[in-house]
Amino acid sequence: MANLPEFATSTGDHRFDDKLDDRSIAGYEARIAWAGKVQDRVEAWEKSFAGVASKEDRVSARLLRHHCSCVLEGIKFKTFLCPLNRLEGPHTELPQLIDYMNISSEVDYKNYISRLRAIPTSLSQVTDLLREGVATGMLPPAVGLEGVATQLAETEAAL
Repeated sequence: MANLPEFATSTGDHRFDDKLDDRSIAGYEARIAWAGKVQDRVEAWEKSFAGVASKEDRVSARLLRHHCSCVLEGIKFKTFLCPLNRLEGPHTELPQLIDYMNISSEVDYKNYISRLRAIPTSLSQVTDLLREGVATGMLPPAVGLEGVATQLAETEAAL
């Protein structure tokens, strides 16, 4: 959860409410490496303990291994270089994030302010992803970008 603090917040885990996701290429590479290590550990666990593990543990291990496999297979397409569309991206995700945060104490407000201060870095990282996508020819389909310019303008106007 520490590697995806926005996801953590959206699932009710508020330990990382002062941080935003690392949207840098290095951040994606780190998460890819992590998925590979987790997959290796799950496979080793399955070889060692699958015969004595509970059915629930075996199913959990199989699901985790499958998730890691999907991450590692999907990353070949470098879809993270297309970080914007009508439904996803900082223009939709960041405004929604406050709905998932606790805002009832001084610490909560400090966490929120910390996230606001991190937005310029996050947007810079998204810009870098877009530039890399253009440089490598990894571009999103035009239909997925319909309305995004308007969404961005509305988000900016709301700030």
